[in-house]
Amino acid sequence: MTAYGSLETTMAAVNKGAWDYISKPFSPEDCRTLVRKVLELRKLRHKGMKLQPAKVEESKFIGSSAMMVDFYKQIARIADSSASVLIEGESGTGKELTARSLHNMSSRREKPFIIVHCGAIPDNLLESELFG
Repeated sequence: MTAYGSLETTMAAVNKGAWDYISKPFSPEDCRTLVRKVLELRKLRHKGMKLQPAKVEESKFIGSSAMMVDFYKQIARIADSSASVLIEGESGTGKELTARSLHNMSSRREKPFIIVHCGAIPDNLLESELFG
């Protein structure tokens, strides 16, 4: 639990072995969700599954506003998701930085990171290029 939910605090906690974190103020539902996740991890460990916390490299993000802290939490939450993630935004808003952060925090960080500039792909091929 932390009162200062910056990305640096999150990265330090994860690198020291934390599986998750919760920032103040938090709701009872936030606390219940976190406890459920911990109990699920215990079940997986009991079944003999080897789980390792992700190592996180130094971030290039700056900012500690409430909105940025929520953004950092989202990155940490979805980093090990198997779902496809579509990052949208105007030029210069940090889409590639966000994608690199997600990749570097994920269990797939040792695999290639491939940049796709969608503006260079013809509209009629974009969907098949991205989603097969």
